[in-house]
Amino acid sequence: MLKQFLVLILFVSGTVVAQERISTTINSNWLFYKGDTTKKTKDEKWATVSIPHTWNALDVNDEESGYYRGEGWYKTTIYVPSNWKEKDIYLFFEGVGQVADIYINGTKVGTHRGSYNAFSFPVSQYLTFSPDKNTPNELVVRVDNIHNENIPPLSGDFTFFGGIYRDVYLKAINKIHFDADNYASSGVFITTPSVNQDNAAVQIKGAFVNNGQNNKKIIVSQQIYDASGKLMNEQKKQFNIHAGEKLDFAQEFKNIKGHHLW
Repeated sequence: MLKQFLVLILFVSGTVVAQERISTTINSNWLFYKGDTTKKTKDEKWATVSIPHTWNALDVNDEESGYYRGEGWYKTTIYVPSNWKEKDIYLFFEGVGQVADIYINGTKVGTHRGSYNAFSFPVSQYLTFSPDKNTPNELVVRVDNIHNENIPPLSGDFTFFGGIYRDVYLKAINKIHFDADNYASSGVFITTPSVNQDNAAVQIKGAFVNNGQNNKKIIVSQQIYDASGKLMNEQKKQFNIHAGEKLDFAQEFKNIKGHHLW
C-alpha cells in the first residue's frame, strides 16, 4: 500500500471554499423517552441523556429475559447562527440502531434504515436561524430496534442495541462544495490502481455541486506529499459549473516515484 498524503482543494475564483466546512457536535442535553410517545400517559417522563446513548445498556442487569427491542424517542434544542444562512446545512449521524425518523420543528426530514452506517440529511429549509441564540429549533428523533426481516443482519451472537449510539453533528458548508449527498461521504473517492516498489498510481474520483445562484469557474487542485511534507505531485483542472448543477470529475496521478510502501 502506498504511504503518502493527498490534499484535495476546490478553488472558486481564486478563493478556497470547498474545504471550509464547519462541523459541531450536538451530543449534549438530549431528552430520552423509552416507548411510544403517541400513547401518552400522565406518568410519561423524559430522562436527560448524552449521545452516544443506548437503551439496552443495563438490560443484562435486570431480571427480565432478553433485552428491549422496541421504540425510543430523543429530542433536543439546537440554535443555528444567522451567518450560516448562506451555507448548506447538514445533520449528520454516525450511527443509529436501527431505524431513525428525523423531525425538525415538527416537520419530518427523512428516514434511515440500518444500524451500521452513517447517514446525513440536508436541513437548511427546516431551520430557523438565530443571531443571538434566542430562536430555538426542536430536533426530534424516533428510533426503533424492532426485529425487521428487511434490515440485515437478521441474527447474530451480539445484542442489536437500540439508540443513537454514535456522535451527531451539525455541518455547514459553502454553496459550492464536494457532493455531500453521496451516502454521507466526503464526495471524494481515492484508489491506488497500481502500486509496486518502482512506481505507483493514484486515482481520484468524485463530484461537486453548485447550489449557489451564479455560474462559476472551478479549479480542482490535488497535491501529493511525502511523509516529511515535501510536495511530490500536483494537478489542477478547471471546470465551468452552472447554478444548480452537479459535475463529476476523475483525475489520475501516474508513475509516481519516490513513494514509500507500508
